[in-house]
Amino acid sequence: MDSSKLTDYLTEVYPERKDLKILNLQNITSGWETEIESFDLEWTSDDGKVSQALIARIYP
Repeated sequence: MDSSKLTDYLTEVYPERKDLKILNLQNITSGWETEIESFDLEWTSDDGKVSQALIARIYP
C-alpha cells in the first residue's frame, strides 16, 4: 500500500485532523482478497500533537 493514497483517504475521512501523517507503515499480511497494514496516524489538534496506532484491512 502506498502511504500517500492512505493519507489522502484519511484526510477526507477526518478533515478536522490537521497535518495528518502516516508513520511506521508495515504490511502485516497480504492475501488473495485483502492486505492488512499497521501504522501510526499522527495529526495536530487544538491541544497539540496526537498519535494513534491503527490497523487497516484494504481490499485492492
